[in-house]
Amino acid sequence: MSKTVSYADFKGNGYMQIQATESDTLQDLTNSSYTFSVICKPEYIKPIPLEEFYEDYALIVRSGLHTGIFYSTVNVFTGKIWEDNKDNEHTIHTEWWDGKIIHLIFSVNYTEKKLNFYTNGEKKYEVSLPKNVNLYKYPTENSDYYVGCANPYSDDFNHFYNGKIYEVSMWNTELKDTEVSTLYNNKFDMDLTENLKDYKSSENLVGYWNFDWIVDNKIFDESLSDNVGTLSDNVKIRTEEI
Repeated sequence: MSKTVSYADFKGNGYMQIQATESDTLQDLTNSSYTFSVICKPEYIKPIPLEEFYEDYALIVRSGLHTGIFYSTVNVFTGKIWEDNKDNEHTIHTEWWDGKIIHLIFSVNYTEKKLNFYTNGEKKYEVSLPKNVNLYKYPTENSDYYVGCANPYSDDFNHFYNGKIYEVSMWNTELKDTEVSTLYNNKFDMDLTENLKDYKSSENLVGYWNFDWIVDNKIFDESLSDNVGTLSDNVKIRTEEI
């Protein structure tokens, strides 16, 4: 049975900004264990050889030394996090994308220094960092969250995304494998603010935007944490049957 869903339509020059400075929860989020999730469908990019220059396009990130989920011109998705006081980025990759709507989850266990990346409910890759690695601590200013862009105020590091984003969510914990599976199997059909089956982390949800609740250019936070997203003028909200 088909269902009508909303999505944000990005054209490679727009973004949604979520200010961290107005929320202690978002300010502290990426300085401990956390999980980012996004449901999306990029405009397909023909893969290029790995030895050639490639670009990463931001889906959901925290700006600064960007941590979050990206879509790459080598036609994979990546999760990224940086070390503190070092020019050292740690990445984790998915397999090749098949061109369909995809459910992505990137989780960070801050204590154990472990990264996980899930596609469509299945853990594809896990990376354990050295125990002596100190992960980057995000400052209290100039470090907001962006959807569809890494930083619109930087010509070198804007990383504008082109494609559809249906849903973005964030938790202040590392989700379990069974929770991720439940989220994928019930995507578009569940309220993340309520526990369902193996999903028990509704109280850890700190941001949830599915583009259903919008006034002017404001996208309201379905997690009820009041972390409002602000759309740039060149991002349009549309609907489709899935």
